[in-house]
Amino acid sequence: MTEVDPNTPEIPGFQPLHIRGPGRIGIWIEARQIRLDRRVLLKVLPASSRSQQDQFIEEIRAIVKLDGEGALRVIDEGAVGQARYVALDEGEGRPVGSISREEIDPDQVARMLVQLHRQLHLQGWSIESVPLSSILKLPGGRFAVTELGPLTKQLDDLPCQIQAAKNLASIAKRWKFSSRWQDPIRALRSGGGGFSRCLELLERGAPVPRKRWPLLVAALALAAGIGWAVNWGQPELPAAPDKLSGNDSSDGVTDPAQGGRSDQRPSAGSEVVSDLVPDPQIYQQRTQAQAEQRWQRLDQLENERLQWGDWNRSRDVILGSFRAGDYQKVRAELDSLETPLQSDLVEERAALRLAYRWIETREIEQARAEAKQWIERDHHLQAAAVIEKMADTLRLERRFAAEVEQLQRKGGLYEELLSAVEVKMEECLVGLASDIEWSVEAPDKVGQFASLDRRWKQFKSSIESIRQDARAICESAGKRVGDEAQSRWCLVGSTPFAARVMSVSSEEVTLKRIGRRNPETHLWSSLSAQTWLQLIGESSADPPPLDRLERLEVVWRRENSILTLSRSSMGGELPAAADRLRLRQLALWLEEGERVQLQGEVEKLQQIALSIHSWSDEDQRIRREDLLVGWWSALVDRDGPQALGLFPGATLSNWSQETRSIRLRWQRGDGGLAGWQPRPGSLISARGDLTRIQGRVALESSVRFESAVEVTVIGLVTREDAPNLNVVLWDGSPDALIFGVGIRPPEVSSIRVGEDDVLLPAHAIVEEQVLARGGGEFQMPTPLPRVQVGQLIRVEVREDDEGSHLELNGSPILSTDPRPGQRRGGIAIETYGVDVLVKELEVIGQISAEDWLRLLEEEARKKLREPQ
Repeated sequence: MTEVDPNTPEIPGFQPLHIRGPGRIGIWIEARQIRLDRRVLLKVLPASSRSQQDQFIEEIRAIVKLDGEGALRVIDEGAVGQARYVALDEGEGRPVGSISREEIDPDQVARMLVQLHRQLHLQGWSIESVPLSSILKLPGGRFAVTELGPLTKQLDDLPCQIQAAKNLASIAKRWKFSSRWQDPIRALRSGGGGFSRCLELLERGAPVPRKRWPLLVAALALAAGIGWAVNWGQPELPAAPDKLSGNDSSDGVTDPAQGGRSDQRPSAGSEVVSDLVPDPQIYQQRTQAQAEQRWQRLDQLENERLQWGDWNRSRDVILGSFRAGDYQKVRAELDSLETPLQSDLVEERAALRLAYRWIETREIEQARAEAKQWIERDHHLQAAAVIEKMADTLRLERRFAAEVEQLQRKGGLYEELLSAVEVKMEECLVGLASDIEWSVEAPDKVGQFASLDRRWKQFKSSIESIRQDARAICESAGKRVGDEAQSRWCLVGSTPFAARVMSVSSEEVTLKRIGRRNPETHLWSSLSAQTWLQLIGESSADPPPLDRLERLEVVWRRENSILTLSRSSMGGELPAAADRLRLRQLALWLEEGERVQLQGEVEKLQQIALSIHSWSDEDQRIRREDLLVGWWSALVDRDGPQALGLFPGATLSNWSQETRSIRLRWQRGDGGLAGWQPRPGSLISARGDLTRIQGRVALESSVRFESAVEVTVIGLVTREDAPNLNVVLWDGSPDALIFGVGIRPPEVSSIRVGEDDVLLPAHAIVEEQVLARGGGEFQMPTPLPRVQVGQLIRVEVREDDEGSHLELNGSPILSTDPRPGQRRGGIAIETYGVDVLVKELEVIGQISAEDWLRLLEEEARKKLREPQ
């Protein structure tokens, strides 16, 4: 009994007891179903390729559809992580191989297998031969299989019947009877309807052996009957006289003179053949032996013919597997071949096995050569994968199990040490910023791996080089302390200046500029790289190149020094360690961003988005751009259009992030209607507390309104015959709607409404397209109430899902029914060239979701791409 592997995935609801062994697909585990406290059979497919998982799922679905007919019934199935499982009701079933032959009805097994192949064919599948090891005898006397093996799509009858015939022939050979199922097997191979004919023959029972003795006895009886019929009616011969004494008549001839005739019965010693029938028992035995020999020879010839057919099919399968490189199938087919009767088949089988051994040797050598290359680079897990793949291909898992396990253990140790070494490098890189002498020791056992040891030594060499450069700069500056001579210094981003050195430490330098009373202290990080290069050149004949001095940014901790070093092109372990720190910082920011997003801290979320975008490489920016755009936009979306500077000159209030509704208001003292732009040929100008409008002016904005909008205008008209204080909603769209207060376009005295002509000016709610055509079907205008010139009036217009409404001085004037379709557009005031004065204006509406989201995305991408 195999103990349960600790790596075996835990199956909810089942307690694994022990592993029975590998199946055709997956691993067999005997388990206990916890809820019902009964033993079940688990089949588990560990994490594997997609193709193996698909085969496993197809097999489960096929077994479920069988519903216990020919296969064990499915109790449960599912997935745990990357592993899949199925639980089968094994009951008290016993393997056929462990049962004596007397307890097995072979014909019942055959019927079960044929029915199984038939039912799977009805599902559209074909399977390979089911081995005896996969067949159980259930307590009720039925037989069932535990697994089906790989399924192949097959809709034709004949290929499925041939597979069933092959299955029966294989089991017949195992049970060592070749003639019992010959007729059912022939029926399966004969063509369409083979399943039905085969089952009919099996229902009649096994073929009865030929009864040869009755045939022989009948033949003898027939021969005897024919002889009797020929002699019937002849006189009976007299009995021969006794031999006379003294007279030797051994020739049996009587003297004719005595009136007698010659005696035709020979003596006992005569060699004359008798014409009488010999002893029937002896004749029957002799004929029986000859007939038995002939029947045996016929059986032998029939078996040889069948074996040739089976052999040819098996050989074609083996050769096809050779060509396809499926050596696992080749080995399985070779192992399933029985010793053939003919010597030439024996030689052919030996040749196939020799070819397989040659290929096996070649595959092993190639795998070892590839694994060696991986091992030389300390990639032991990759080497283990190569050996494991070869062993799986050749079905040599046990042979190479120890080698694979050893490589995997060493690979695991390498991964642990690699992680430890990289962490040490990162710790050292961070520690240098606080202490130039910061140092860490290498992890234990690093020397076991040449690549890790080489990397660690290279890193230590780079760190020591940085220390030497930093010491050289400090020493060179320290020599100037107390010296009255002046030297040139330069800060990052400023012009050079002359100063004397007052004091020096490993972190800062104190300088006294010429002409200044007090000295000033500067961090080494604030000095330019040219100053560093100048100082180190004074202490060395061959100063290091500028890119090497850039590493000092890590020691003296300039802003974003880790980011700068990670993007350096100089190579080596320092930039690699800096890049790992960069990735670690990105991971922390991403985690923090998710947290603050849930907490609604949108200000912090926007800053995190900017930091992540700045620290990401190009691929990471592309991959995370949508996420960062959403994070940056969250603050703007909360604060509304005012955060983007929309609607300048208006007072913004009542912004709703959910509905995108907003209130805009223009009052006197605001410098007129700021943000409203005249169309060509129109004008807008401020006149004290009023704004003069002549023609058409529109609210300029990068977003439109939609669904519902309300506009309130307080102003006065200048002409009684053409007041023309008209508001246009959904400006710029085909659905633009004019709310006219004393509307009268130039040179238009009336408008046609249906069959009537209505004199203008009048109050109206009319689509702009209808007005341009001179009229149509719309709400009848009304001339009342009249608008007084020079008197302030209050006009309120609105359109929403309930319809359109026009109010004048608080009194409803006109209303219309809701219009179908989506409403989206701008807002304008149209006076048709007449002067109209506006004192206050208010807009309440919903901003278009499409425009708002587009604007947020554009602004976010622009801000993220700006240098930080």
